[in-house]
Amino acid sequence: MRKKPFELLQVAVGTRKELSGSLSVDEWNGLFKVLKKQALFGVGFDAICQLPAEQRPPKPLLLQGYAQAEFIKEQNNLLNKRVLELRDIMQDMEIPYCILKGQGTAILYPKPESRQCGDIDVWCDCPRDLLLEKVGKKYALGDKVIHHADVTFFKDISVDLHYVPTWLYTPWYSKNLQTFIVNEKSTQMQNLNEKGFCSPTVKFNLVYSMMHMFRHLFEEGIGLRQFMDYYYIIMHSNEWERKEAVGVIRKIGKTRFLGAVMYVLQKVFLLDEKYLLVKPNKELGEFLMNEIWIGGNFGYHDNRVKKDKSLSDRVKRRLKRQLTLYSFGPSEVICGPFWKAWHYCWRKKNGYL
Repeated sequence: MRKKPFELLQVAVGTRKELSGSLSVDEWNGLFKVLKKQALFGVGFDAICQLPAEQRPPKPLLLQGYAQAEFIKEQNNLLNKRVLELRDIMQDMEIPYCILKGQGTAILYPKPESRQCGDIDVWCDCPRDLLLEKVGKKYALGDKVIHHADVTFFKDISVDLHYVPTWLYTPWYSKNLQTFIVNEKSTQMQNLNEKGFCSPTVKFNLVYSMMHMFRHLFEEGIGLRQFMDYYYIIMHSNEWERKEAVGVIRKIGKTRFLGAVMYVLQKVFLLDEKYLLVKPNKELGEFLMNEIWIGGNFGYHDNRVKKDKSLSDRVKRRLKRQLTLYSFGPSEVICGPFWKAWHYCWRKKNGYL
């Protein structure tokens, strides 16, 4: 069941020329569903258009695909416009900034307009309280947590305003992670790309995007779109950048998770061995592949996750989930409940609840 979607994604990234065989109408319908579930329809449809004529889906499905692909391009055009507007807002406020994930990673794709987009994550080089004070004078502030606040800059696009790009529950690993982030901060805020806004360097993204996947796996779930992002980040990296990133990842205790990620990238995208950051971990990789397949993009399609009726239900569900992920980060599972209790008190003390 996974073979054909993986083959199509290999065509998308250029590690395969065509599918191993033609598909029936039912198989094409199933493949379209997988692409939508994994938020990879745009890049997947580009790959379909590259296939030999005899391997393409029937005309009615092709027409549906064209319509969906055009919608994704229109959403990207809107998001690109909002990113530049947000850049201007930050510059007017004299706040150094960097656009994380999303459009900051899409520029690494052969066709950035085909990457399915979401909201905007902007990281600002400004103390949290001062940042919220400055932004709050002109824009509505929403939910505030340890690393970001929801801000209504636009009516049609959500924006997360980051004062910290990512974090860990384990104190000693989190300290090492924050040291790396602080040391790299000024470089990210000055890394102007060809689209006209600041985005992370490849070296920073090798660490940050891995952490982004780890955080989402532990909280709700993770899909293949984030792994395709990481594939393109690696493909744009050089040997020195990869070596530096692995050194940081070891210091934050995420080598086992990185090994699982390498396994997934090899299985799904046929990542060449010369680009491997660490040795693939087959056991954890297979577990991760299963989580990806069941949950889809950010775990939104995971039927194992029921709607929480209360805060205690949410806490119990997440704790249960994290226990199943113990092998990926034992200290994170152990420290998690203590960190969450501290975080609740921190939000209450600061008036964020």
